[in-house]
Amino acid sequence: MLLSLIRTIFFGCLAVTVLSVLTGCAAYHLGSSADLPFEKIYVPPASNEGFAPQSQALITTNVRETLLRDGRVKLVSSVEIADVVLYIKLKDYTRTARALQSTDTEIARSFDLRLVAEISLFNRSTGRYLVKDRIVNERSTAHTENPYKNTSIDQYALAEYQSMPRLTRGLSRKISDIILGAW
Repeated sequence: MLLSLIRTIFFGCLAVTVLSVLTGCAAYHLGSSADLPFEKIYVPPASNEGFAPQSQALITTNVRETLLRDGRVKLVSSVEIADVVLYIKLKDYTRTARALQSTDTEIARSFDLRLVAEISLFNRSTGRYLVKDRIVNERSTAHTENPYKNTSIDQYALAEYQSMPRLTRGLSRKISDIILGAW
């Protein structure tokens, strides 16, 4: 009798637990559920006013890929069929010495790189901006090769060249978060 009562209580608690888990997970959706006020977006090539090397094509490509990967918007190849247009201006690019060579403090071993963009999202149907002149920036570090041998100008250029994709990838994620964020 006692064993029967314990068994009934156990299976009753188990049933309540399973029912709670199943109903609690019923409303779960994978990915973002934020509804956007647009479906089709056009991203023209970014303009480079900051003189960042090779960044114009990289930032445009990275933003387009990030928008495609999200899947909530359709990337179109013409401004005429787009609901919105995303304008990207690379406004500033700075390179600051972070670590200096121990034998010569005029020679840097690593740099802090900073890329600043200004974005605007123009709604073609209303003729108004959804986002206007929003400043977005990203930082990265570029390291020259070997700290125990003299650094040549080629190593500085190579370090900067190798850091630019990482810098533009981070910036494109921030831009996409703004565009695809909660409206």
